[in-house]
Amino acid sequence: MATLLYRIGGFSFRRRRWILGGWVAVLAVLAGVALGLGGSFSQSFQIPGTESARAQTLLDQRFGAQAAGVGAGTGSRAGRDTQNEAASTRLVVAPPAGHSLLDGGMQTVLAAVAPLAQVSGVAQVSDPVASQAIAPDGSVTYVDVRFTAAADAVPKATQDQVRQVAADLHGQGFTVALTGGPFVAPLKLLSGAESIGVVVALIVLLITFGSMLAAGMPIFTALVGVGLGALGIMAISAVTDTSSATMALALMLGLAVGIDYSLFLLSRHRQQLSEGMSPSESAARAVGTAGNAVVFAGTTVVIALAGLAVVGIPFLTMMGLAAAATVAVSVLLAVTMVPALMGFAGARLTPRGAAAVRAERSARAENHWGTLVTRHPLLTLLSATAVLVAVAVPALSLQLGLPDAGQQPAGSADRQGYDPLAR
Repeated sequence: MATLLYRIGGFSFRRRRWILGGWVAVLAVLAGVALGLGGSFSQSFQIPGTESARAQTLLDQRFGAQAAGVGAGTGSRAGRDTQNEAASTRLVVAPPAGHSLLDGGMQTVLAAVAPLAQVSGVAQVSDPVASQAIAPDGSVTYVDVRFTAAADAVPKATQDQVRQVAADLHGQGFTVALTGGPFVAPLKLLSGAESIGVVVALIVLLITFGSMLAAGMPIFTALVGVGLGALGIMAISAVTDTSSATMALALMLGLAVGIDYSLFLLSRHRQQLSEGMSPSESAARAVGTAGNAVVFAGTTVVIALAGLAVVGIPFLTMMGLAAAATVAVSVLLAVTMVPALMGFAGARLTPRGAAAVRAERSARAENHWGTLVTRHPLLTLLSATAVLVAVAVPALSLQLGLPDAGQQPAGSADRQGYDPLAR
């Protein structure tokens, strides 16, 4: 393995333009495929074979469209509005402050939603009175609207009609929330947290290496890996039901291992450059030595993530395989693109100034921590075990369940509809 990696590192260094161009071409092709197929993500967290899933299937078989919304928010029906199923949305309505739906407000709600049954694209509108979907104190009710098409295929005119009903009720003092179906908030692939994390990582690397060039290489490699993984998942989502959590997990792991694996190689390369080794030989040897650790670490992560397929839960299987593929791409980028970038940088990655002093001190320093733990193996083992047990104690009180709208941000429409119904 070391010899093979050494040759790959040397080849990537010498043919750096071909390597970089090849990865850019792969990125462009994936972008074209992903955008062309127009995939979409679902909020599906179904577990086939569970009692709630069997109950929902029975409801669909016996009641058809009348089962719209039954079990919503319990996990049994979460994500049912997928690419291949008719969507449904729920209007959650609360009366004006100080009033009750039982004081005549219910008639106003029924009169407002009744015209929806005649709107093109609407299959059925539920009757909250017949289904007893009114809180005993008259504080809230809900109306389920089932469409004739999937969420991403509901005509804009139909959506506008539903929004108009909500606006009319709101104008009369009612509190209205639209949840589910085409009214789900668009998925944010990157939040401010990831952006802040990248900036912090760049600052730490800049302080550590004392060079913007050296600090930027791991970040650049990680972003390319994340981009490839994200585009691949978007392309796959066009042909199979893919949970939004799949993208979140892949992005998180891809960013972490992408920076980590590049650092393995870059640190070894800079250490060797400080010792006078030529850039080409140093890049090849870095991949041949530190690259072993990268391949081994990446392989164990890929196996662990792929193991999620064993439990037989579709959304977990997709999450594991997608994240495993993203990590595998990060490994390939580390052993090919990183030495190619080293080729473009040449001797400019050689530590200088304070960074050179640190590199020289590191080469001569004794590994105090390694000496300590190997000198007292039994004490180290017992101490580490005690810490792990202490960290694992909260798992004894772990309560499991599927996510629902109660985990959404406080200001989201889904959460605004969930809270009054829960109360």
